[in-house]
Amino acid sequence: MRSLFLLFTFLLYSTSVLAALDKVVVYKMKRKMHLIENGEIIKSYPVMLGQSYGKKRRQGDNKTPEGRYVIDWHNPNSRFYLSLHINYPNQQDREYAREKGIADPGDNIFIHGVPKKVFNLTDPERIYQFLKLENWTNGCIALSNKDMKEVYDLIPDGTVLEIFP
Repeated sequence: MRSLFLLFTFLLYSTSVLAALDKVVVYKMKRKMHLIENGEIIKSYPVMLGQSYGKKRRQGDNKTPEGRYVIDWHNPNSRFYLSLHINYPNQQDREYAREKGIADPGDNIFIHGVPKKVFNLTDPERIYQFLKLENWTNGCIALSNKDMKEVYDLIPDGTVLEIFP
């Protein structure tokens, strides 16, 4: 009976936390991601980004997008340690590409952890200590696996994501 009460309490608490999450905000220059609840930062994480600076415009530019997006689905079977899909390119990105004659603005942008093939080779904390020194993704937003697990569990599908320079 006690465990049923604890489970009910946990589910009630976790549901209220998820329901209150307003948005996720990333500041690329600061390499920080914030979870925002009721207009206040409730949690911050260091992030690793795309290898090139500036706003993502085309496939293969290795830049992390900037703008307003939605985290639209969770991927438990990622080639990274968990991932959350970002709906890049959005309508503005597609319109910009069309106006500038860019055939492919890119896609498959995620928030994710460390690549599984690297993670499985050695101690994940040592790998993270090395990777966090650089921006190494092809345009995604990367976190330590510990942080990714927490974010993966806290952010529901449909959450707004704002990415600033």
